[in-house]
Amino acid sequence: MSEDVFGGLHVKGRTKGTSNELSLSILEERSNQASEKGASPRTILPSDSLGSGVEVFTVPGDAQSLSSGKKKASSPVADSRTLNLSSGRGGAAASSAAALSNEIARRKRRRHIRTAVISVAILAVAALVTGSGFLYVQSMYDQHVRNLDLLSTSMDELEAADATVVGMDEAIASKVDIESVDDLQAIINSIPSAETHVNAALNFATDADVNMWDSEDKEAAGQVEKAAQARLEMFKYGGIILKADIRTVQAMEALDECWATVLAGEETMKQSAALVADSTPENTEQSEQLTYEAISTFNTALDQLSAVRDIYDVDGLDAIESYIYKRIEENEYALASDAAIYIQDKSTADEQNELYNQADAEALELLKGIPEDPKDLILDAYDEEMEEPRNAYYNARSSAAASDEFLREYLGASAQTD
Repeated sequence: MSEDVFGGLHVKGRTKGTSNELSLSILEERSNQASEKGASPRTILPSDSLGSGVEVFTVPGDAQSLSSGKKKASSPVADSRTLNLSSGRGGAAASSAAALSNEIARRKRRRHIRTAVISVAILAVAALVTGSGFLYVQSMYDQHVRNLDLLSTSMDELEAADATVVGMDEAIASKVDIESVDDLQAIINSIPSAETHVNAALNFATDADVNMWDSEDKEAAGQVEKAAQARLEMFKYGGIILKADIRTVQAMEALDECWATVLAGEETMKQSAALVADSTPENTEQSEQLTYEAISTFNTALDQLSAVRDIYDVDGLDAIESYIYKRIEENEYALASDAAIYIQDKSTADEQNELYNQADAEALELLKGIPEDPKDLILDAYDEEMEEPRNAYYNARSSAAASDEFLREYLGASAQTD
């Protein structure tokens, strides 16, 4: 099978930005961020319609839609339409991941140092206060430290989910074929664990937000909540998309096999018809054997079509089924004609041959209702089914991008504060 068989999946839309915008462990210098803006955007799923476009984190770029069309033909498949999520660049470099993680930890420690300096001033004032006044100030300080610890922990929990978030995002914006099914399933399997981390981040951030009195810290807690909620939405719709990707490529692979069997049956029919042009006993006998072989081949195609339906049943498959049955009917007339030739019953042979020709014309008419590449039937159904989940996913991705951008700035600003 051609390696381009799946080139139609994930080709119609484009995202803004790259997957590493979804990771809090990305703390590039401004020059690095500027260079990222020149990166080529990845393309998305078939007929991906993102409306005005989705900005993912900090990298700008316009969303685009590429329309795909169907071709009709009265003959076998000429070119395969592929299920292709066009590739692009995205995700943090593995070689710098550890350094970036250490940088985050360092910035958080410096924020605690700033907190400690503030606390000295608070306690200095508190030393002048006696009794309950001192206890009140001490309580405020303790609550402040606790809130910052909760905020730091919530960010750690978000980072713990980064591998799945970024992996899922890259998969949704990458080429999809039958070879990628195991990788997609691995990402799907990792989502529940990542959701646990994100839910923990949401809970910690909510607890911190309730009693925060520093406006910048309170805003950071609120952004962690938004980032967590957006990620949960991404997991919900991203999981739907990835499962549909798997089902679609498997169904297309099965349909490609089915249609190849149909074409083999047609080739056998042609060989049989050529033999009876000179209806000697030997040719008639060989033609009959080939006709039986063609019928068997078409029955195999029906079984294969049933397997396609088990994976992904779409209305357009009915046309293929009708076409195969018509070819079987046509071959049954051929057998009846051969049988009449054996006994020299010319009238019956002519009658059955006429029915054969009529069935052949009906088969060609049915073929007009089948795309040149039958896999387009599955692609079109997939495209329609995934429109809403794709839009929901990219809306959530845009929200996560905005929150993560704030949090990266927050962590950077805290590192610069002495």
